[in-house]
Amino acid sequence: WLQIMYDASDGRFSVFDNDRIRRMGEYISRSYIGNGYVVNFADADAIRNAPNELVWNYGNAVGSKEMKNFALYCQADRRTGKFRAPAITLNDSWRAMNTLRFNPAMRTQIDSLNALLQTKSLEEILYDLRKDVPASTWYSETEQCFIRNSSQWFLGAKGGFNNESHNHNDVGTFILYIRDIPVFIDAGVGTYTKQTFSKTERYKLWSMQCDWHNLPMINGIAQPFGGQWKASNTLCNLKKGIFSLDIDGAYPEEAGCTDWNRKYILSQSGKPSLKITDSFSLSERTAADIEHFLVKGEVLLPGQDYKGKVIPEGELIIICDGDLAVKMTYSRNLKASVDIREMDDRRFARIWGPVLRRISLTSDENAPIKGKYECTITEIRNDK
Repeated sequence: WLQIMYDASDGRFSVFDNDRIRRMGEYISRSYIGNGYVVNFADADAIRNAPNELVWNYGNAVGSKEMKNFALYCQADRRTGKFRAPAITLNDSWRAMNTLRFNPAMRTQIDSLNALLQTKSLEEILYDLRKDVPASTWYSETEQCFIRNSSQWFLGAKGGFNNESHNHNDVGTFILYIRDIPVFIDAGVGTYTKQTFSKTERYKLWSMQCDWHNLPMINGIAQPFGGQWKASNTLCNLKKGIFSLDIDGAYPEEAGCTDWNRKYILSQSGKPSLKITDSFSLSERTAADIEHFLVKGEVLLPGQDYKGKVIPEGELIIICDGDLAVKMTYSRNLKASVDIREMDDRRFARIWGPVLRRISLTSDENAPIKGKYECTITEIRNDK
């Protein structure tokens, strides 16, 4: 639309020099995790599907080298070891004509990259195309943060409120990828149906619900839908890898929650780890608290065998793609169990495979009304 207004006014109407418009476009680059995966809070897919030509055109219009380089990065074909020529965006006639107009300039850059392959490897060129992208980004308006560390761990977390565009009831949730492999995930959304857009039926869909995100049920109560249910005191320190927020305001009165602070700490040096701490105070105890975590991998619980050793209480193992094994250490006053969710929707199955698993860490029904739950995620290295 911005390009249409620019063209229709012969350039007299233009917002392409607006910093906010540029930063909106660069979200596409910043939210890219790797291996095709992207941050997918709310109804977004976890697999990138934006046309590279459109991303390049946007970056060209707003003067963003980062966006243009990202579009070129995504044109790499590891099977051939070269960069693909740009295609025509065919989802509507105007975009098709617009990509025809700009593709020669993009093609020139791709030709230069392919020529550079005579002296540099494909991986070296790909690194150069992404080396200037900030490791971490904080979006204060939407309360989303993306934090990477030197060990290629990626943490995405959010605050916000429960009436955002394409909302899920997910204030305070997070995702974690290790070397571009999904560990803790957001399922996203299934195939759009009438129910997806129903005001009364939407939140009966499992993937919209708080208890199928990486969040607690407080006194057995989940977050409801509504703009009044929101985070507060949201803080982000990118240098230290810390994101914290109060999520008690996202739960209704019957949860009896007077204070619930969630803090994420992604280690920035040394042995990589993610520590999640929930510090809480309740007015009364009426049911158990349940900490939920949604994972793509297989889960081994305490008492099960892992490589000849019995997993002790307070630990569980997640076996992920690519032989990645992750240990989750948690407060011993919590009991672990696992639910299996079959992906009977084609959109979910295309991204995640046949099943997802939900870890539940459940407190005692008579647990104290004040306290702390802690979880620490570390990688199990094959050489140790």
